Parts: sequence; structure tokens; C-alpha cells
Amino acid sequence: MATSDTLAFSELVQPTLLQVPQCPEAVAIVALRQAIRDFYRDTGVWLEDLQPIMILEDLKSYRVVEPRDWVIIEALQELRIDPDRMRGFNWVFELPDTLTITSETPKDETILTPRARLNLTFSGNKVLSMHADRWAHVWEHGALWYLRQQGGQPWYNLEDGEYHRNQFRMAINQVKNQMQRDFTGRDLRAKPHPFIFGGRIR
Repeated sequence: MATSDTLAFSELVQPTLLQVPQCPEAVAIVALRQAIRDFYRDTGVWLEDLQPIMILEDLKSYRVVEPRDWVIIEALQELRIDPDRMRGFNWVFELPDTLTITSETPKDETILTPRARLNLTFSGNKVLSMHADRWAHVWEHGALWYLRQQGGQPWYNLEDGEYHRNQFRMAINQVKNQMQRDFTGRDLRAKPHPFIFGGRIR
């Protein structure tokens, strides 16, 4: 995964705090983090190449290295590998970090680059700047939706919360639809068979 600039939540949360000035920054950050995690989970928009793996003859199991501060939330979508070596090449991926070759391994050393959908960790405190540039306004709607539901607090306002919920969900659906359009007709030749999540075949 290429190194990218990041933006701390303490900076990202400031527009949200302007909408709920009585809310402590720490509380607003919790709501913002939840909104961002839900956004990545529901859209699947965060796709990254991970650290390349050298596939060796007769070695079947490999550890996939997660990028620091992020977590893999979905099995690999594809592997970047020499097309001539793709034929008959199959694998399974078991969360959180194990890739197992189920077909015959290449006789020559082969470099394989996994690709995965990512999310923030539960304790994440920063996002990629390029993502914030595109979706900070969406995350703000999500954070305000969660905050406006907090009964007994000065910022509690169900009517305003419902407005922000609608804006948040509408933006998520727009991103999902764009993702589907972008992937229509795409050739993802080397696919895992099957995916494994937590030991269950899906």
C-alpha cells in the first residue's frame, strides 16, 4: 500500500462541532469515527493493494500484512500476478490475515500483490486526506445523525437527526452505485475459490 497523507480526527471533527457547540470534542470524535466506519463498511469503496508476497514452490500458506491503523474487512477481491501464471491458480483467504494456495504453486518464484477492502480500526484516529477531500461532508452528516439521537443531551434533536440520516444514507447509496458502475464489465480474472470468513465458506 502506498504511503498517503492523513488527516487527524481532531481536525476533521471541527465542522461537526460548529453544528453542536455544546458537545465535547471527544464525544463528537466517537460519533465521527462510527460514521466513517459505517461509510467504508456499507460502500466498500476503500480498495488498496497490500504488501506484495513472494509465492514459493511447495509453500501453501502466507500471512497478509494489514496496513498500519487499518483493518481488512473483506476477503481479497483480486490478486495482481503475471497473467501467464494465473491459469489454474486458486486460493482461499481467511480473516484476519491468512492466504492459502489451494492449487499447485508455481515452480518459479512469483510475486503476488493482494488487494483488499479496508476500514478503520475501532481505535483509528485518522483518515486518508484524499478520502477526506471527497467525503468529509458525508461523514459529517453521519456524525450529526448519531449525535442528534443522544437523548438528554443539549444537542439532542430527532428532527435534525433524521435530516442528517437521510443525507448520510443517500450519499452512501450514491457511492455504492458509482462503485457498481465502475466495476461493470471489469475482468477480475484471478478470483479466490471460495472466500472464507472466520472459518465459514461463503
